[in-house]
Amino acid sequence: MFLCYYISVEYNKIKTFLKNASIEIKIAIGLFIVLVVTAIILAVIFFSYNVEPQSVEITNFKELSNAPDAYKKETQDLIGMLIDKNERIPNDALYQAVIREGSYSEETKNNIVTAHFLIDIEELRYSFEVTMSWLKGQTKKEDLYIKIQCPYYTDVIYTDTQCIAETPEAQVERYLPHNYVLPNGHKVHIDKSKFGGEFKLLVNVDACKDQELTKEVIDYAEKWLESIYLNPDNYKMEPYDTCLTSFWDGSRRWSHDGRKIAGENSDNVL
Repeated sequence: MFLCYYISVEYNKIKTFLKNASIEIKIAIGLFIVLVVTAIILAVIFFSYNVEPQSVEITNFKELSNAPDAYKKETQDLIGMLIDKNERIPNDALYQAVIREGSYSEETKNNIVTAHFLIDIEELRYSFEVTMSWLKGQTKKEDLYIKIQCPYYTDVIYTDTQCIAETPEAQVERYLPHNYVLPNGHKVHIDKSKFGGEFKLLVNVDACKDQELTKEVIDYAEKWLESIYLNPDNYKMEPYDTCLTSFWDGSRRWSHDGRKIAGENSDNVL
């Protein structure tokens, strides 16, 4: 009762003051109220846009990892950002992620602990390969080393989705150079081009202007990319006929950059 009475008295005082105040004071008070309300609204908008809601929860991180707590949050945030770049995450979304059973390992060298594991998000059918390092006994949030990349192709379990952790160029570089011998005995060497600024794959073979063989090695390269769960459409591939820039010494063939490779006697002598 006393509080209500006090509020009523103060309200009447303010009401009387405003009634008797000059027009300049009333305008100043009105502007002050507008400024305060505007500041409150801007503060709410600022914090709502700058406080990132958690979108990924690694449910079994603490059960398996000895990493400091900050590593769990940072890993969740990094994965959340990767997902958000690929598909907009609803504000209220919280995806359940798990460290894949049997994938977690830790090793200590020179007082530095390195952990390696796979993370799966069944709902989105995404997987990530995670590597993190910290000082043994570290408890505070210091410099965090966390690397997130696509799983090695033998660890892929979701074959109906594309990995979003790396660019196509970074994904294929993990498997380069790649060497293969075709059933007809021709050797195929696939590597990234070291010339020019555009990323492309050079498919090297001693085709000696054999167009059918050139087409065959490009077909092989596309199937090889598919076999490691990479999309051939993401890569520019060019055949490179090493036969046209080779010379013959009678027993072995030398490639265009001077590397000696095993060869057989051939009628295609330049």
